[in-house]
Amino acid sequence: MKNILYCTLFFAFILACSNNKLSQPQNQIEFIFKNYPQAEDDLGGKYSASQAKILLLDNDKPIVLSPKKANDTLLIKVESVEHLLLIHRFTTVSGLDIVLKNGDKVLVDYKGHFPILKITNRKTLKYDCQLDSLILAKFGDKMLSPMIVYVTPLMKFDLAIVSKIGLPAAKKAYLKLQTDYFDKSMTFLQQGQSLIDSLRNQNELSNEVYTVFKERIELQTQTLKASEQKIDLQDFSSFLKTYQPLGIMEDYYKTLLETGYDTLMVKKQKTYFDFKDGVNRDYRESFEALSKSDLFTEKDKAYLLCRETKRIGYSFNKSDFLAYFDRLKTMVKDTGMINPIQREFALKFIVSDETKTAKVLDSNKKALNFDAIVSQNKIIYLDFWASWCGPCRAEMPASKTLKAEYEKQGVKFIYISTDQDLNAWAKAVKQIGLLPNESYVLPDGAESAIYKQFKIASIPRYMIFGKDGKVINADAPRPSDPRIKQVFDELLKHK
Repeated sequence: MKNILYCTLFFAFILACSNNKLSQPQNQIEFIFKNYPQAEDDLGGKYSASQAKILLLDNDKPIVLSPKKANDTLLIKVESVEHLLLIHRFTTVSGLDIVLKNGDKVLVDYKGHFPILKITNRKTLKYDCQLDSLILAKFGDKMLSPMIVYVTPLMKFDLAIVSKIGLPAAKKAYLKLQTDYFDKSMTFLQQGQSLIDSLRNQNELSNEVYTVFKERIELQTQTLKASEQKIDLQDFSSFLKTYQPLGIMEDYYKTLLETGYDTLMVKKQKTYFDFKDGVNRDYRESFEALSKSDLFTEKDKAYLLCRETKRIGYSFNKSDFLAYFDRLKTMVKDTGMINPIQREFALKFIVSDETKTAKVLDSNKKALNFDAIVSQNKIIYLDFWASWCGPCRAEMPASKTLKAEYEKQGVKFIYISTDQDLNAWAKAVKQIGLLPNESYVLPDGAESAIYKQFKIASIPRYMIFGKDGKVINADAPRPSDPRIKQVFDELLKHK
């Protein structure tokens, strides 16, 4: 009898420990990937660094998930004690949101490029992991989200119609199309809300997942209204000041904040610039207006001021950027917001050489004379490129092949980037596999002496220098062009 009692107590103790272990946050989520598609997506596009295919939002901190092979397991450390949001794109423009918990074990399988997720360590309701799949299947236009449906006119409108019916009529037709797609998107969101209400009432959707998707619908609804100016600036401001977004919905909240600010405030600025960024205004003017505004909370205003400073950095000259960055530092004291801007625009903080000698920077940010780079007693094949330039990167495989064939014969390959974001440049260099002694960046981008000296109007641009460092060909064939081998062979005959 005593032995039975001891056994009973022992197993009760083991069970209690086991249950306690399961209930404790493990500060990690385990992802088990099966059949992960690592090639191009089904639209034929590749994902860039800014388009993370799988993103885990831990509060407002994004974590990129990068499986290395088709069947892989990732253990991701997390901080949130509550919920996290997994955003998984399955095309360049479409994706799914899945609500997770600290300690989850998630199986991610694929049907083609489409992810099918299952939480294996705890019981979930029928549509907790499949809600977005159901919403897109029921209401989506070819699996497009309501926000993508709204911008569809930008992709579908035939610009050739302008020459046929004239600009005023074409503009009217476009606005009619945009209004139709706005209505279509709003209907999509309303149907989504009705669906999640119904699923929760039928106990097929947990309260946690319902809350997240309800907030997403609300934020997307307000974003659409702001886009079409269905809400004025004062009402928009009031909504933002009273709204308390969940931490994991920060991305959706920022989309609303940026959209409303651009549409209702920045586009009201008078000075127009053809930046081709969809806003095309003088961001120095919008910075000034924003700095005097009381329409936003302190946190939102700081975020927008940082955003305007970055847009000044990309759109205007170095001196303008530095002047506004200095002002930003007096207004925003959060180093977590300031420091990333310093890293992103690190090249603009480097003091230019007063002698105006053409310089490039190596991977250690050390300034080197351009003349020394192209004067190595070898034929130099120079490639001007950038991390964001699709055609530039498309030439890299051919460049590697060409390099393998001609480098031993006396042709030195040099790659000079026009990037202004050092992090993007460094990441691209690593992805492509360029070596430190062949890869450099221009410190002032399009403002640099080299850019102006060789009249570089577009990239990629290829040049050939002789052993003496003088230009032989200022506009050489691309690596993929068969003529480049003929050029090299002819030059090597006279080495």
